[in-house]
Amino acid sequence: MASFVEIASNALRLLGDDPITSFSDDTERARLVNAIYEEMRDEVTRAALWNCCKSRQILAALTETPAFGWGYYHQLPGDNLRVVDVLSGTTRIDHTIEGRRLMTDVSSVNLIYLKRVTDPNELDVLFISALTARISAELALPVSGSNTVATAMWTAYDKKIKEARTIDSQEGTPANLDAQSIMDARAGSVV
Repeated sequence: MASFVEIASNALRLLGDDPITSFSDDTERARLVNAIYEEMRDEVTRAALWNCCKSRQILAALTETPAFGWGYYHQLPGDNLRVVDVLSGTTRIDHTIEGRRLMTDVSSVNLIYLKRVTDPNELDVLFISALTARISAELALPVSGSNTVATAMWTAYDKKIKEARTIDSQEGTPANLDAQSIMDARAGSVV
């Protein structure tokens, strides 16, 4: 499995540049990658519902409550990058996010979310491919100086994300749709 340095090096190679051996190398390309790497990893995580980044937690209500509108605050996990689903038992519930807290009208919730993955061995190959393309897109103009190369790298990243969304959506058991779900969807009221 690739290390984060290898992922960054592959992104530089796509641009025709030399690889790095460490994020702390004393080179301009290492400084460029080091400045953006974690942000790009987190952005790619938020860009699709990656199965390799999904996690679950049960959240209890905080003692502090919202001033109005909702009954409970729940502290989001520190590694949360995107809320996927909020459930009471197995039923989806209404919620909103305010800062780093989730607001609901239920005292205990089951949270499914996308977490920050800091071990590259946990990442799917499509995630790694998308992250490589995202870093290449971000670095294309500073490294190559070419708008054409930058546009090509953004196009490649977009294709990688679309491919990953398609593949990840095909894994697992499809959701059962009942007549009410179909009518809600047609009316535009399904979240």
